[in-house]
Amino acid sequence: MAATTRPATTIDPHDNGSSSMTLRPKSATAPLTDLAGLLGLALTVAMLADRSWPVHLQAMTVIAATTAAMIAVDTAYFQTFRRRSTGLQAKPMRALEVERVVRKLIGFIVTLTTIAAVYWIVPEYRREFYAPTGQRSTTPCRRCSSVADRALRLNATLARTICGSRRYRLKA
Repeated sequence: MAATTRPATTIDPHDNGSSSMTLRPKSATAPLTDLAGLLGLALTVAMLADRSWPVHLQAMTVIAATTAAMIAVDTAYFQTFRRRSTGLQAKPMRALEVERVVRKLIGFIVTLTTIAAVYWIVPEYRREFYAPTGQRSTTPCRRCSSVADRALRLNATLARTICGSRRYRLKA
């Protein structure tokens, strides 16, 4: 008995989930959402070109702007949150229980406190490696210094390459 295949069908992006059949879309996103993401990316890169912000802040800003543009199109235009397949309910499933909220909040705080206590107790995280960048000393770690000493015998340039950082300036 031969298996029958169903013809590929497209999903109406404006479908609010009221249809009786849930079909998979051809793509994960609509072309308009992709275009909004590209536009958000291009505008943010253009705006940040003249700024002297640190690179990590520029990268986070570009990612946030691109994401915000795509979420805005999906939410405002396509209203994807209204589809039945999202599993979201129009009304709350249960009444607000303050005791339940407080219990979950206490559990969250206890979890964060436990993680913080482990970081505080374990001596590994007191090492200079984990110190903020401005508070680190300029002396290399034991491994880098032994490698650098051996490399200095061969070539001072090779030593800088092995350590790979301006922080570990070697004296020839």
